[in-house]
Amino acid sequence: MFRELSAGVVATVFIVGAVGAAELRPIQSTARMNGAAVRKIERGIMVGLQEVLPKFPASVVIEPIVSDLRFESGGKRFWLGAMAGSSRVTVRVRITQGGQIFEKSFYQNSGAWKGAWTIGAADNFMLERVAHDAVDYVMQRPWEAPGKNEGAAEVGVSPQAAESVPVAQPAPPTGSSTDVLYSDLTKLDDLRKRGLITDEEFEVRKKRILEKR
Repeated sequence: MFRELSAGVVATVFIVGAVGAAELRPIQSTARMNGAAVRKIERGIMVGLQEVLPKFPASVVIEPIVSDLRFESGGKRFWLGAMAGSSRVTVRVRITQGGQIFEKSFYQNSGAWKGAWTIGAADNFMLERVAHDAVDYVMQRPWEAPGKNEGAAEVGVSPQAAESVPVAQPAPPTGSSTDVLYSDLTKLDDLRKRGLITDEEFEVRKKRILEKR
């Protein structure tokens, strides 16, 4: 059963589960991360687990955590192509059951040129892949055979001890050159669309902006 509590900028908050079912907690992220990308990862995990949650013990609690995210949108890919850089994401899945903690991290990326050639489709597919990895790990039921699960690095750790481990925080944004370039080009395009400059003037100014980078 899905119940939407709110739809914030960072992530849509959902509570998943029912009596006798495992609990899937809202995805954790930071305000600096791309909210749309975080929500896409969360939806992928929710859809992948909705059929099996009722089959898991009610004592199982699943917490997905986005510990690192750089996501280049289709708009940036359209304007900047490979110059927008690569996309990357790391999702950590923490499973608590019977006083034990099982954790594993999953990393996916989308190269700059692949993202450019697909105009952002590869970047979005990256989010789907990491959500699938998270779902696949939960489906292995690591709490049933802790000794056989690679990546269950904190088996036997108490929930209180696990809570003392902070979620990795990304470095604060510093106004990268690609962000400035994207902003300059979108402003220039806005002038063209409003008829304040001609197409010829747009191309000349666009060339000047790109030559400065």
